[in-house]
Amino acid sequence: MEILSLTLDDLFAVGGNRCCFSHPDNPHLCIKINRRDHSPEHKKAQARFLKRFRPLSSFDENREEKQVLDRLNRQFPEAVGQMIPKSDDWIETNYGKGLVSSLFRNASGEISSSLEAEILFNGLTSEIKQAIAQFSEKWLEAMIPSRQLLLHNILVVRKQASINLVVIDGLGAGETIPFDSFFPAVKKRRMQNKIFKFQSRIDLLHTKIQSGDSNTLKWAHHRADPMNLEFKKKVLGLLP
Repeated sequence: MEILSLTLDDLFAVGGNRCCFSHPDNPHLCIKINRRDHSPEHKKAQARFLKRFRPLSSFDENREEKQVLDRLNRQFPEAVGQMIPKSDDWIETNYGKGLVSSLFRNASGEISSSLEAEILFNGLTSEIKQAIAQFSEKWLEAMIPSRQLLLHNILVVRKQASINLVVIDGLGAGETIPFDSFFPAVKKRRMQNKIFKFQSRIDLLHTKIQSGDSNTLKWAHHRADPMNLEFKKKVLGLLP
């Protein structure tokens, strides 16, 4: 089996559980690899007593995301590439097994930034407000299952003549038993509530920035250059 070789240059983001690489042979594909300190084995060992009886696969975030994306790609084909990523396949790399999915880039070729970063560094501009309003309307209409819409899980994708907001994480039903699947009115009300909380998070972040909140500004500065060389070297120590 051929193993894809990834380098420091391919690493572009680090999450709480996984590291994200740009596919060296295709700039529009993302490869997500579990961090060693948050591997399924580590999570199971750290889980509460009863949860340790669950199968190891249930602690694998990549596996869960693959199942969710495959299902949503089938159910909402018109949203693929517009509001949610396209599910691809698995790939073996020099850092272990990786999950391949869409990597969103702006028309300039740069990797799209999160809505959180966009508001932090560029403010809540009129064009971003319009993109947020359009996204909220489309998301409510599509009724795509998701957990809460967090600002760092949503990308601002800038094309030549448009801006799209794309949800890249937190997809799938957040409830253990999705009762709203059987009750459309309940499903719609929950979705409206998620949109309301989404808007509230935007307003709160904007208010903190406007007021010069020191903690928020310090955090923003920390986010400005998270992927410098030394940081990348430390991250590689977290990979299998």
